[in-house]
Amino acid sequence: MYHSADDDTMAGFRHEAVLYRDGIGGLLDAVLPFVAEGLEAGEPVMVAEPPEAIAALEVALGADSSRVTFVDMSTLGRNPARIIPEWLRFVDRFGGRGPVRGVGELAWP
Repeated sequence: MYHSADDDTMAGFRHEAVLYRDGIGGLLDAVLPFVAEGLEAGEPVMVAEPPEAIAALEVALGADSSRVTFVDMSTLGRNPARIIPEWLRFVDRFGGRGPVRGVGELAWP
């Protein structure tokens, strides 16, 4: 899915949905290439996932995990009104320097 707006506030905004199966392994297969590509390009990356997904991504990324902003979605998502402000803070902190990347899992069983 791709969204873009004509005004400057949303210029270049892109939003995609990725569906995966098979638990953490499926998540890693779906998300790791996107995160690694962003890090390789020098882009700030934020990942908002439950703790077990964060732990798996940290292991898979190795030393590069220190370059990712991880947010515990099991805490943040308890109050959905806090999710968008968290993303806005991330974008405000890094967005003026070029592209940023983010991964967020808003709902899970």
